[in-house]
Amino acid sequence: RSSDLARVENGVFGNALEGVPEEEDDEGKEQDSRIESADNVDEAESSEEDQENETTEDKENDEDDVENLQLAWEMLELAKVIFTRTETKEAQLRAAQAHLKLGEVGIESENYSQAVGDFQACLEIQKRYLEEHNRLLAESHYQLAMAFQYSNQHNDAIDHFTESMGDRKS
Repeated sequence: RSSDLARVENGVFGNALEGVPEEEDDEGKEQDSRIESADNVDEAESSEEDQENETTEDKENDEDDVENLQLAWEMLELAKVIFTRTETKEAQLRAAQAHLKLGEVGIESENYSQAVGDFQACLEIQKRYLEEHNRLLAESHYQLAMAFQYSNQHNDAIDHFTESMGDRKS
């Protein structure tokens, strides 16, 4: 059964970076910087058309960010489902990590109520399997506190910031 899970995980995560451009080497970066500096030689000639192009590029970048966040959410959600189905300690702790990362995606996309729920689910699993002063619990409490802070639930945020400091002692 674990080999089936491994095959599924490999199928899910093995293609995760497919289509993502690889980083350029140092030589390519030098050429890019020279090209960019050549474009900016005479700023006095910039026109409204250039400003419109910049605005269009900003919109495209924002759309790319949304697409990347959506893809990240989908992959993490799938990982959470896969790990939640297995009752071993290791799989459950990986499910907790998937919840933690889903919460981080929620914060990034300003979906704070979703982030709070994911962080709470993460903490629930971690409390079942980890010792009281584990660093992972401290991180989860901190992330949950941040989500509460962003959603203007300051008292809950203070409680979890305090918990994260208490878990830090080991």
